[in-house]
Amino acid sequence: MESLSNELKDLGRKSSIKFVRDIFQVSSTDLKEPASPSVNGADSRSARRSAIRGTSVSAQFRSSLQKLVSDLEETSPHFIRCIKPNPIKMPNSLDAGEVLRQLRYAGMMETIRIRQQGYSVREDHESFYSRFCIVLRGHDRAKGIEFLVKDLSERLNVTEADWQIGHSKIFLRRELARKLTSLTNLRVLVAGRTISRFGRNVAQARAIRLISAWAAYRLHKLRMYKERVAATLIVAKVRMQAQLKVFKLKLKSAIKLQSLHRQALAKQKVRHLRDPYGHLSFKELEELHKNACQALDEAIASKKFRQAADMESSL
Repeated sequence: MESLSNELKDLGRKSSIKFVRDIFQVSSTDLKEPASPSVNGADSRSARRSAIRGTSVSAQFRSSLQKLVSDLEETSPHFIRCIKPNPIKMPNSLDAGEVLRQLRYAGMMETIRIRQQGYSVREDHESFYSRFCIVLRGHDRAKGIEFLVKDLSERLNVTEADWQIGHSKIFLRRELARKLTSLTNLRVLVAGRTISRFGRNVAQARAIRLISAWAAYRLHKLRMYKERVAATLIVAKVRMQAQLKVFKLKLKSAIKLQSLHRQALAKQKVRHLRDPYGHLSFKELEELHKNACQALDEAIASKKFRQAADMESSL
């Protein structure tokens, strides 16, 4: 159904009835087809007609279809063959006969039978070699895919009938592909265990070296500590002996001085006992004797004969 002309749309938008104005206001939001450059008279007439009539439904469909084709050309689509599970389009319902009929008509059964009987796995040389070269030894990995196929044939006890090498791809049976996958997984598992064992050995060796170094360091620090304690004790003993020697010398000197001082005091006392007036001079002795005689005369004069006798005995 074609769209209305622009004049009719303008007339509807200017209607005095609000409902009609709302309808044509909504229709005015339709996209307009861009005018393509005219190359002849027919194109110019079509462009003028589009300007009058607006964008038609067919023009919109062609524009959408052209945009879809452009999007598909820019991508890499993958098509999936679909099977209808039932003719009534009901969920959770599977008609086995209908599905089998569709598979037979689509040729899937023959394709499956050919794949089972022939070389169902097809892979590029580079991809196949990168996947299965790990089963070779290191110096054999540069000999190419022919050597790889020969070595794998000997290991798996298969013949050339189980696979073929093409110009760009290698073809092999499904059973052989499973064997190759199992062999590769086994090789990866063994390599992983070897790497794990090597890692554990390296970690154990590092731990042993670390523990040995730590034990040697601890023994060295303990020996240094004992040597430092012994040196400190020896230095303390030497200092103590030196100070003890000085103390004994000082003590001996003090005792000697005390004995000399006591000896001097004893000699002085003995001299005093022997000669109480030894410390007086002759004049002092004469004056003292004179005073004593005078006191003796005074005692005799006063008839103090006992006192006079004591004074005379002292003289």
